[in-house]
Amino acid sequence: MSGYSKEEIEGKRKWTEFVTDKHDLERMLEHRRARLSGADVALTTYEFQLVNRQGRTKDVVVKVVPIPGTKKTLASFVDITELKKTEAALRVSLKEKDLLLQEINHRVNNNLQLIANLLRMQRKHVIDKDALAVFDESQNRIRSIALVHEKLYLTKSFSRINLKDYISELSRHIYQSFVAADNAVKITIDVEDVILDIERVITCGLLINEMLSNSLKYAFFNKADGQIKISIRYAGKGIIELLYRDNGIGIPESVDIRSAQTLGMQLIFNLAEKQLDGTLSIDRKNGTAFKIVFKEIQSDLREEAGIHGYAEAENARY
Repeated sequence: MSGYSKEEIEGKRKWTEFVTDKHDLERMLEHRRARLSGADVALTTYEFQLVNRQGRTKDVVVKVVPIPGTKKTLASFVDITELKKTEAALRVSLKEKDLLLQEINHRVNNNLQLIANLLRMQRKHVIDKDALAVFDESQNRIRSIALVHEKLYLTKSFSRINLKDYISELSRHIYQSFVAADNAVKITIDVEDVILDIERVITCGLLINEMLSNSLKYAFFNKADGQIKISIRYAGKGIIELLYRDNGIGIPESVDIRSAQTLGMQLIFNLAEKQLDGTLSIDRKNGTAFKIVFKEIQSDLREEAGIHGYAEAENARY
């Protein structure tokens, strides 16, 4: 480590001669004085740099143990130079990957926004009301996905996102798309501090988009006191419950959500039970309530059809 043989160094050179950094030397001498004084705060393990016989700087970690009954200590040194180099290379690599992911995320968001803008431009040339509704629904679905990437870009996180902020902003956007200023519907959002991976956040966003859009379009016909409540909470260790409720006119008992023909209902079922691997239940008393329970961790055992549940529903539409 020092570049000297035992005969050249033992009893002839002091350890302080190998520590050329002034701050390192002062710190190590302070640690030594504290140990000799018996202070409890004295560090026994720390890093410093030494310079060997060839003038090469080495990173070293030292472990110092006092020898009982004496003023002497036993010290062991480990050369961690290569480890420090590897750590530095990993930091550079990680930074490059973060920049790459940030750029990819930014481009995905921009492309989604571009698609939404193209739909908005094309919408101006459409007269049929049903076709206009399809354009609006498609824009909102794209927006719900784009918003995830926007949040990831702003928070500099590329794997997990806070649901509360995301759902609040998403609900506000959907609300403004459907509700006139003089037709107020009160939306209450109660989301615990739940952090999910990007795939599950997008799925939850698409679910809320469908449920909220359906409520705002159909649930409050001739109803002045419309109320919608969205809550997401932990219902046990690793178990998450998404509860959506409105006090509208309700879904008729004759409608089976698992075999419904409308795209919105198909998406709700596919997203909840196939994409999230969850369980979906519906309560039709005093309006409509959807409860979706799913695991926090993504299952690796989903059926292939479940992975593409959203795409299947889209294909069924056309």
